[in-house]
Amino acid sequence: MGRDISLDEVIEHFTLDGDEKELLRNKAGGRLGFAMMLKYLLWRGRFPRGRHEIPDDAIAHVARQIGVSAGDMGFYDVASRQARNHRAEIRGHTAFRVCTVADADKLWPAELLATAGPSTTCGPSCCSATARRNGSSHRPPTGSGGLLSPGSAKPTVYWSKWWSPG
Repeated sequence: MGRDISLDEVIEHFTLDGDEKELLRNKAGGRLGFAMMLKYLLWRGRFPRGRHEIPDDAIAHVARQIGVSAGDMGFYDVASRQARNHRAEIRGHTAFRVCTVADADKLWPAELLATAGPSTTCGPSCCSATARRNGSSHRPPTGSGGLLSPGSAKPTVYWSKWWSPG
């Protein structure tokens, strides 16, 4: 279902390390879903919007590592209460956090937003999404450490533990 990626990419981005495997020990159900949410966040900088975004080869690779069937992923709903709790735990483990308005102001300074032409009433966290919908080539600064999460009219931004604004 998910997009195809090379075997090298699967191994690089979806191999669990010792700490990540330790996190899975207390998961009675949804171990594969938890592991996929964790590895997807570290790979793409956001949580998956649905099963369709996760590469099948990556699911099979992670399932082999934790000793479950890859078919178990079909029972994991990324919008469920369990997944919401998993996201909170994953953010705690990775030190990613939801961006505040102040963080977004530092990520997208007003002078950059003015060149994109988005609405000024929505605030910086949704301006880049507005610009993309309107066909602007403006994007948030790359390499800044701010990571966009699943989109809506107002996407969430995560900061990594390795970089924060200010």
